[in-house]
Amino acid sequence: MKNSYLLVGAGLAFVIVITGVMLYLEPKKDSSVSEKIYVALEGDGAVGVIDGNKSKLVKTISLTDERTGTMYMPHNVQVSLDGSVVWVTANAMAEMEHQSFRFLKTAQADGGHEDSETESDQLIAIDPSTDMIVRRIPIAIGQHLAHVVQSATDSAVFVAAQETDMIYVVDADSMTLERSIKLPEGSGPHGMRLSPDDQTLYVALMSGEALGMVDINSGTVDSQPLNGGAVQTAVTPDGSRVAVSVYDSLSIGVYDTGKRSLSYVKLPEGSQGPVQLYPTKDSRFVYVADQGTLNGRRANDKLFKIDLETLAVAETIEVGRAPHGVALNRGGDRVYVTNLEDGSVSVVDTGAAQEIARVKVGKEPNGVSVWNGREDRSSVGALEGVKITVYKSPTCGCCGNYVAELRRQGAEITVEEISEAALTEKKAALGVRPELESCHTSVMDGYVIEGHVPVEAIAKLRAERPPLAGIALPGMPAGSPGMSGIKSEPFAVQTLEGDLFGNF
Repeated sequence: MKNSYLLVGAGLAFVIVITGVMLYLEPKKDSSVSEKIYVALEGDGAVGVIDGNKSKLVKTISLTDERTGTMYMPHNVQVSLDGSVVWVTANAMAEMEHQSFRFLKTAQADGGHEDSETESDQLIAIDPSTDMIVRRIPIAIGQHLAHVVQSATDSAVFVAAQETDMIYVVDADSMTLERSIKLPEGSGPHGMRLSPDDQTLYVALMSGEALGMVDINSGTVDSQPLNGGAVQTAVTPDGSRVAVSVYDSLSIGVYDTGKRSLSYVKLPEGSQGPVQLYPTKDSRFVYVADQGTLNGRRANDKLFKIDLETLAVAETIEVGRAPHGVALNRGGDRVYVTNLEDGSVSVVDTGAAQEIARVKVGKEPNGVSVWNGREDRSSVGALEGVKITVYKSPTCGCCGNYVAELRRQGAEITVEEISEAALTEKKAALGVRPELESCHTSVMDGYVIEGHVPVEAIAKLRAERPPLAGIALPGMPAGSPGMSGIKSEPFAVQTLEGDLFGNF
């Protein structure tokens, strides 16, 4: 028997290939770091991880899809409130102009063009306990996915697509695309934050020059006109104010949610253009990165602390060149700032109001988010301990996404990659009729599972153990586990005998 060994990803997981059977060895979880800072390295197509205790870059997570060779440029990173996931908006490099954001509107993506694994922009989920990619969620082609935010009270994850004026809504539990919200044509959504009650999504509309206010339940959109293109929003923890960076006018708009009124804070002379911003826990201040570099402006090196009550600049802190992303840690004693042209992250002591360290991270650091541990929910996946063998072709990306979902639900997976001809023969041998076929075939406890069958159906099959050969979800329905697109109706799962197993 001839064994071959292949290292996959950024030194994070090993794949052992033995006579066509691919076995995955998961890395050990790292609990030694109490504060980690995740940085979107747009120029490197990777996410950098900083040890906050040591102010040192400890690893880089490549976003390249090893199955297809497609490189992905991360724009924004966001740690979920419970610390269980790091969300990354990642754009296929072939489809992207290499820049932090656009002010000029470009052609819309072709809505009739079916997306592929090598072109579709993705929302990527990273497990912060292992720093491994656990899920790639294809959205669509040419979206320019900008920012991502997750609600606190439910599992909704919102993703802004600047190019197509869409907000996509992903279910965090199933990690599937659920629905979309259409914003006004030509509005160019970029940064966004949720109200504390998760009822309103405040969106910076760059091309629309407005603060968009999206009702999460109804999907209706209201807006507050601004005096220029908006880049990001910041909602105070008490929900009383929304700050929005207005690049064109070198100012910060401050929207009073109770009075529904707008005021402006003019930035000091010499400012070049505010981008990201972040509020303090007491709802009194907001930190603003003054980047510049766009529309012919020079790069700045200033971080401003704005007093939202007096509407004045309280502090000016020198950081690196072209500061872009801003994030406060849980304790509020550190603010981390990505410096776009320095390739670094500034560590700022908020009490002393000065930079205390500068960490080199990589090319064009963009979004930044802080992880301070994970809440223990004592949850067990729906397929915990279930052994499943998946037969797939070597290049099928959506099959890989499906395998990732089974693993996330606790299943122990053996992947056997075989040729298309061998896969067709395998399906026939297992009793999968042509009208039931999908892209991959799985076997569990003697049952055949054909295609992107929902986890709930697999759990039901295992729990009830009915006298049948197996179940199938024919074709590759949009929104099914591992597939891009939005689920439009329940998935009708069939038995191999030709009966309806159930709607899921």
